[in-house]
Amino acid sequence: MGSNIFWRKKGGSMVAGKRLKIGKATVYVAVGIGILGAVHIRRKWKTSQNKSIDDGTASATWNDTSVGLLQTVPTRILSRGWGNINELTLPTWLRSPLLGFYASTFNCNMAEAVETDFEKYNNLQEFFNRRLKPGLRPIQPALINSPADCKVLACGEVDSKGFVDQVKGVRYNVSHLLGESVGEAQEGNALFHCVLYLAPGDYHRFHSPVEWTSDKLTHIAGDLLSVAPSVAKAIPGLFCLNERVVQLGNWEHGSFYFCAVGAYNVGSIVMEGNPKIHTNGRNDKMTQKIDYPCVQPILKKGDEVGRFRLGSTIILVFEAPKGSKFVVSPGQKLKVGQSIMQ
Repeated sequence: MGSNIFWRKKGGSMVAGKRLKIGKATVYVAVGIGILGAVHIRRKWKTSQNKSIDDGTASATWNDTSVGLLQTVPTRILSRGWGNINELTLPTWLRSPLLGFYASTFNCNMAEAVETDFEKYNNLQEFFNRRLKPGLRPIQPALINSPADCKVLACGEVDSKGFVDQVKGVRYNVSHLLGESVGEAQEGNALFHCVLYLAPGDYHRFHSPVEWTSDKLTHIAGDLLSVAPSVAKAIPGLFCLNERVVQLGNWEHGSFYFCAVGAYNVGSIVMEGNPKIHTNGRNDKMTQKIDYPCVQPILKKGDEVGRFRLGSTIILVFEAPKGSKFVVSPGQKLKVGQSIMQ
């Protein structure tokens, strides 16, 4: 039988003390307050940073030394810790105030969710991956449709050397991103890309933007730096540094790549094409690349491709007929199924 009394040495003698008992409720309240405080402060900071991008006052691009110092922060370990917190079963009495505050802070539209009662979500992770009511995301007639509820960061043609804009003025190489050499487009085609950012309050599942076939997925281990627009503006090649899963295949116009990029606090990427893929593993070696067979080889528009634990980034790289036009622009917000390219 346990005792609340313990002994400790003081001076030359032993004195008795009493242990402080902390109940589970206290722990949950402390965790909840800590999470909500951090979330609220983080959102306010990001709002000001994102506004600076829109008005052209964002900070200058970081140099290699600054990026290297940032990479020493143990973001993979911290993200695993956040993932463990997400999966803690919350007491029923705490679910409505905690999840309700999160939903209010990040403008989550709970009227769209299949389950609108906060008390039915056992933990934060179930809430982040909530499903939407059928019929709320119709697929519009288009060449390419939006795979997610998101904001467009960049879109356009891949240049002759394989480089594209991460955001305006900050570039990276698509072959480096995708983990394999991307050749020239077929005759009559051009190679395009589109970068889409999912905010923490967005619907976290992502869907197929076209009808295509896929033969493999590639998991590339890496950092888990923030992919907020302000950070994407500051760190060249950010998406090539971060952990990612690339689903490769073909559609009616040639090659098609669907890249899900991890981020700080988004160490887990689940892909329906192969649920055995485990991201942000403790024993993963940085930049290691592992190929997996695709168990969902045929995808139709709107089929679920996967989900993030929290907001992150999707990058599409694909061939399409020359003259195809994007009908979106950087900064524009989209819903699943809306038109990206005609």
